[in-house]
Amino acid sequence: MATGPDSPHASTHVIVFANEKGGTGKSTTAVHVAIALAARGARVACLDLDHRQRTVGRYLDNRAETIKRTGSALPMPRHATLSAQTEDQFEDLWHSLCADSDFLVVDTPGRDDPFARTAAALSNTLVTPMNDSFVDFDLIGQVDAETFKVTRPSFYSELIWDVRKARAKADGTTIDWVVLRNRLAYVDARNMRRVSEALDQLSRRVGFRIIPGLGERVIYRELFPAGLTLLDNKSFGGMGLSHVAARQELREMMAGFALPDAALASDAATVGAARPSKRRRLTQRATGWRPKAARRRRGSATALRCAARVPAIPRRVSRRAAAAEGDTRAHGGAVEETWKTATGGSMAPVRDAGISIDAGRGGDGERGARAGRHPGWTGNGTPSPWTVFDLPTGL
Repeated sequence: MATGPDSPHASTHVIVFANEKGGTGKSTTAVHVAIALAARGARVACLDLDHRQRTVGRYLDNRAETIKRTGSALPMPRHATLSAQTEDQFEDLWHSLCADSDFLVVDTPGRDDPFARTAAALSNTLVTPMNDSFVDFDLIGQVDAETFKVTRPSFYSELIWDVRKARAKADGTTIDWVVLRNRLAYVDARNMRRVSEALDQLSRRVGFRIIPGLGERVIYRELFPAGLTLLDNKSFGGMGLSHVAARQELREMMAGFALPDAALASDAATVGAARPSKRRRLTQRATGWRPKAARRRRGSATALRCAARVPAIPRRVSRRAAAAEGDTRAHGGAVEETWKTATGGSMAPVRDAGISIDAGRGGDGERGARAGRHPGWTGNGTPSPWTVFDLPTGL
């Protein structure tokens, strides 16, 4: 099949989601990327190469039924499934979907497949989603059992390396290989740090980029029967904090792909590279974070993160009142003692609710802002599951 600048569909940007392991979130991510691009005004087509599971095909069929049933004006890409598993049908579908499309999103089966290899060779952006596990990492690299240092690339990395070399030699196109860290947990664990370090080492050797993907959330499973995505919040009802955080994950992921934006000049910005003011408003709404100037007006604050409903927190607790309860800290007061003041002298609600307390001056609020992150986000760039409340202690 012809590729490169002389191809009749050279203007179509092909995004292929490929991983020979299943359960990494390929199909869910592919659908969200397709709908996100369509919502921004791009002409999008989808091709599902997995003729047995047809996850993307079924997802978009459900979406079409929802549009028909409710009359909602939801963005809807064209889509098809490779059912005959023949080279002629593959080529026909490829050309028909690329025609008049800005983006072609391809979902591949979680196994070795000849059409998946062909699609990877024809891609502009090749996305390999993986879970945060050395079981998944073994697909692209092998590590030492004691030091967890990368010893050598695995067969899949070598396969993609050969595909990229062949494509560059054929038409000069560089395939952008992106490893997507999908279904991340929200607790910073030792395994997460080890996998992150191994990915960094391997990326320098075989040349892929690493970006954060979608977290492990129930909402993705609930939206499948209606074919809805996180962008369709008006159709699936009210949004909670978890939905807002999930939409922020999608924005970060879309920005990380760095897709061409020639077709998206009139970006209405429901996703993707959000304007700073809108991003700031969404983050404030999700985490309770306020700009530094606003924090200065009401004094230094400590992030008190609560995982369950807890007693109401007094909005102002003076330093003198905190000191009367045994506070010995010179800057801002101890959070534990201030919480005792707020709850009648007992730490039981804290233990029962499973509350994590940051007692440093400014907590994650100021440190996160200095590091380019917002409070409510962990050190690896993933959203924290805690709801953030600010308890002023330095008034």
